[in-house]
Amino acid sequence: MRNSGRCTATFLFTVVMLAGCYDETDYGDGDTVGPVPEQTPFPRPVLVSTVHKFSAVGAGYHHSCGIEDDGSTWCWGSNEWGQLGSSEAMQRCAGSNLDCSGTPVRVNGSIRLVTLAGSIRHTCGLDPAGQAWCWGFGLGGQLGDGQRANSSQPVMVAGGHRFTRLTGSISAFVTCGLTADGSAWCWGPDTDGLLGNGTRTGSPVPAQVDAPAPFISISVGQRHACGVSTAQDAYCWGINWFGQLGVGSAGGNGGFSLATTPVSVVDGRKFREIAAGGEHTCALTPAGAAFCWGVAHLTGNRGADSYMARPIAVEGARTFVSLSAGFAHTCGRTAGAELYCWGENWGGKLGNGTTTESIVPVRVDTQARFTDVVAAGTHTCALSTGHDVFCWGANPWGGVGRLPTDP
Repeated sequence: MRNSGRCTATFLFTVVMLAGCYDETDYGDGDTVGPVPEQTPFPRPVLVSTVHKFSAVGAGYHHSCGIEDDGSTWCWGSNEWGQLGSSEAMQRCAGSNLDCSGTPVRVNGSIRLVTLAGSIRHTCGLDPAGQAWCWGFGLGGQLGDGQRANSSQPVMVAGGHRFTRLTGSISAFVTCGLTADGSAWCWGPDTDGLLGNGTRTGSPVPAQVDAPAPFISISVGQRHACGVSTAQDAYCWGINWFGQLGVGSAGGNGGFSLATTPVSVVDGRKFREIAAGGEHTCALTPAGAAFCWGVAHLTGNRGADSYMARPIAVEGARTFVSLSAGFAHTCGRTAGAELYCWGENWGGKLGNGTTTESIVPVRVDTQARFTDVVAAGTHTCALSTGHDVFCWGANPWGGVGRLPTDP
């Protein structure tokens, strides 16, 4: 195992992140990511398929997946490590030796899933009984089956747990799930305390988070994770360099820098849902108001400090029914089924027709209405009320549902 260094989210992250610096550790895969292929950005939503109708959507860093209405799972984008879960013949992306597909391909096997959680190089989902299944890159134990091996077809996560919710990280290797009693379990390689169990050693099978109370919401970011308790209190754990744990100080300012078990978010505000991103966190109050903390330009508020170590209100006074945090952007869905996004906008992942960053929320430029949204790594995907999946943003390996050479 070798440490390959750390790439921080900045205004200049564009080339660095796409060149592969998001991989903080090489888990024996000998990975070398080549130049970014030539590609056309998609700053507005594009329809992924005219053939498939979907009931759920998920997305990782450069790939996306959807569950068709019959329960079968289809994925598209980068297949470098089998994260599409398919044995179908793949295209070679322009300027790259990597397998990819610009159209949905069916995931191997007969497993029927009801929800998805995409991560940087693997994908997980829950079947109707709540059993978790994962596929793709697994050399660090990411697939949760007790092995340290890749798999191009779904493998059952060990432990016999039945999960009600599942969350992956689009810029890290850890997956977490919640059971019906509110206990949280995480698995995968870990040097930042992301498993929340007081260690930094990782686990190839689910390890229980040392939570102070049962959780109703959980989310994994790049180097931190967060949860909301049944009492609607927010907790976070992991790295706090930019204040993303919300504890009132940041490691970058000489303050609190690391927690290997959950710590309380300051100010005592009540939340019902939380979304951990690359180096920021956002959450919704019971009334649907959005608050964020962490890297300033990702908080949705122009008045945020560079290290925003406590919740600050997202500008615009909108209320949301759900949030999703990506690597360097966040999207929210309103009660009217409209989408608003804010943060960095490389390739147009904010969906407003531009590639210009916006600290405050901007509306996604579409007449479609949506039941779910997933802010991913370099792109965003959403499920419409008509059971169509739309994606937008950068498309270097087909995650938007187009080959990189497509106009």
